[in-house]
Amino acid sequence: MARSFQYYSEKSDRFSWYPNVKFGAAKAPRKEGHIKRSDKWLQAKFDLFNKRYFDNSLKSCTCYFRGKPHSRYGGFCWNRGRGITVNGYYSEKRVLAILLHEMIHCEQYATGRKADHGRWFKSRARELTIITKSKYGVIS
Repeated sequence: MARSFQYYSEKSDRFSWYPNVKFGAAKAPRKEGHIKRSDKWLQAKFDLFNKRYFDNSLKSCTCYFRGKPHSRYGGFCWNRGRGITVNGYYSEKRVLAILLHEMIHCEQYATGRKADHGRWFKSRARELTIITKSKYGVIS
């Protein structure tokens, strides 16, 4: 079994493990980049979707953009449904889909259900897919 050893890297002025690790080429930036919308726009979309698809059953929720360009993270519903964070480095269509996805999690918290991607979540997502006539969230 090969033993790992510690060596000093003069380039970074620190000690490092595994000196032979090769890194892949850097990813090219996404074509769409940040959608260049404000947090107020996202909050207005939340209010619109709450009225249109949830009959105003969701509590007031803080919505804002946070994220990095090449992150796999799309969005997050935090503080038991009191806030939604969406990565803005996706297309506008994808951002709306993520927002609606996180709103389903908010609905789970509001109704006292476990916030997961289980049977109830999938059922509700299919329902919204039928209503929006495409993958849930693809609406204007």
